[in-house]
Amino acid sequence: MHKYRQWARRFLLVAAGSLLLVALVNIVIDPLQQYRQASFYTPVYKSTRYLNPGLAKTHAYDTAILGSSMIDNCRPSYMNQVLGGTSIKLPLSGGSSHEIATTLQVVLNRPEVKRVIIGIDLFSFKGDQQRLANGPGSLPLYLYDNNLLNDIQYLLSLDTLDHYRSLLHNKFSKKKKKYPTTYDDYKYWGNRANFGEETVWQQWQRGQFNTGCRISDFDFVTLKNSFDYNLLSLFQKAPQVTFEIFFPPYSPLAWVDMANKSILNDSLAFKRYIVSAVQTLDNVKVFDFQDVAEITHNLNNYKDITHYRPEINDAIIDAIAADQFRVDATTIDQHIKQLLTQLEVFILRYPQHLGVVELPTQ
Repeated sequence: MHKYRQWARRFLLVAAGSLLLVALVNIVIDPLQQYRQASFYTPVYKSTRYLNPGLAKTHAYDTAILGSSMIDNCRPSYMNQVLGGTSIKLPLSGGSSHEIATTLQVVLNRPEVKRVIIGIDLFSFKGDQQRLANGPGSLPLYLYDNNLLNDIQYLLSLDTLDHYRSLLHNKFSKKKKKYPTTYDDYKYWGNRANFGEETVWQQWQRGQFNTGCRISDFDFVTLKNSFDYNLLSLFQKAPQVTFEIFFPPYSPLAWVDMANKSILNDSLAFKRYIVSAVQTLDNVKVFDFQDVAEITHNLNNYKDITHYRPEINDAIIDAIAADQFRVDATTIDQHIKQLLTQLEVFILRYPQHLGVVELPTQ
């Protein structure tokens, strides 16, 4: 029995020592930049849901851009050049409004932040107001707060270990494909995507967009509740920050797809609601690029029915800087009407691809 106790004590000491060593290494290297910006090693910019909160906490910036994949191809260096100041990009491909809001809360904890740009991707607001895009538990909330007590989940996590694997891959792998190491390359795919009208029509024929769509997920009340709970509340609580929100320029096929799935009416009503809901907030500006036909009706600008060339991302930043394409409660109906008129023209142009499409009456 005495030998057993000695063995058990030694085992526990070795295990505790090993865990302590792992935690100390993670504190020093801090691969997700939770405590400090990476300095003595080249960081890896991937796994946005894990890396974003650390970047938002530890990097220097006064301007932030957040959103779904609609902002992936925005470049902070270009934003710095056009907008002035220092920018950070915090993308969430396929991100839900709740995930974006959770990230935004980390940003708003920084008193030096004066400007926040948010891409209002309508698809982010579907479903439950606390929906996580990749399912329950898929957002590591322990990385988003300032509670040191739950940092043990970071310091001893297999997710942290996975990030080391990415660091080692970049340093030692002979493969040409490496993980991004700069802000501009963070989630940037514009230099490797296949853009063009033929590609878009091929994607349309495959019908792989918004699969599993449930009309109830896009019910107006559902969308409204998601916006109110996640974003509107934060806009109201941070009057010292200027919020510039924009509707990204989907191709017409995205709206046709909504019409075919019977969610177009509610989606447009939701868009109208967003503009009216922020109308009384002096710190919120709204920009609408969805009826800019020189962008949207040139399918060569797209790789699928929603995602556009990086030059369009630059054009959006240019327009926000110049205060162009602003909308408010007095003009949004006109923009929606124009969008529907453009859709009618587009549908008539491609009857062989689209057939009969039921649009709302204007």
